[in-house]
Amino acid sequence: MVALHAHADAPEGRRDAQALRRAELDITIDHRLGVHFPAERREALWRIQQTWTSHPLRSLLASFGRDLLHGRLSGASTIQARMLVQRYADVLNQEELCAYFDLDADEVRSLLDV
Repeated sequence: MVALHAHADAPEGRRDAQALRRAELDITIDHRLGVHFPAERREALWRIQQTWTSHPLRSLLASFGRDLLHGRLSGASTIQARMLVQRYADVLNQEELCAYFDLDADEVRSLLDV
């Protein structure tokens, strides 16, 4: 990751920033899920990440509303973590979620508990 940023020119536009974020995602996937992680599932995670980064306020508000309805209010970071893990769970199984987010099974289950 450090090498990626060290050799990257300052992003001049949205396209360069997206290319850098995509490279970061691929490096993370390679490291945590393996270099043979399927391309179609990488693409699915990329689509989630694009939606997540382009609409963070909407995502945060939706998660906050869901927690409010269930009587569970927590810090914004916990809300965001829960929402992101839940979105990634559409693509990754529990074991992969644990590896990707560096969490144990109980932590993943607590973030998936709605």
